[in-house]
Amino acid sequence: MGNTYFVTYQVRRTKADAAIAQLVSKGGLYCGASAGAILAGATVKICEWKGWDDPGHGTTWDVRNLPTRLDGLSLIQNGMSAFPHYSGQWKARAAEMAPQHREVVLILDEESMIVQDSSGYRVVGNNYNAQ
Repeated sequence: MGNTYFVTYQVRRTKADAAIAQLVSKGGLYCGASAGAILAGATVKICEWKGWDDPGHGTTWDVRNLPTRLDGLSLIQNGMSAFPHYSGQWKARAAEMAPQHREVVLILDEESMIVQDSSGYRVVGNNYNAQ
């Protein structure tokens, strides 16, 4: 777990994003939990749904200063994004926020994950997206 904005800034600053993209394009494994799961999607704006992460406005790691701003790594196929740590307390918020995004947002609880390979993707565990 970590601050999604800070993790995003560090991945971009160190150019780890290019290394990750190259690794994944060659069949390598990317495993992201919490902030890393959000970063794998099309946008990191998903972290705003809960308000847990300090956006770092005015700090050296303010992602608004990056050319990519709130773009994720777009590793999840079809331009989807992920919302981790889902529980019943987030049901209304997820229902409110998901339609505000252009991309499909995969809802993941602590028992769920996205598995993606050459045959496509699937949600393993509780699939709140099928409802």
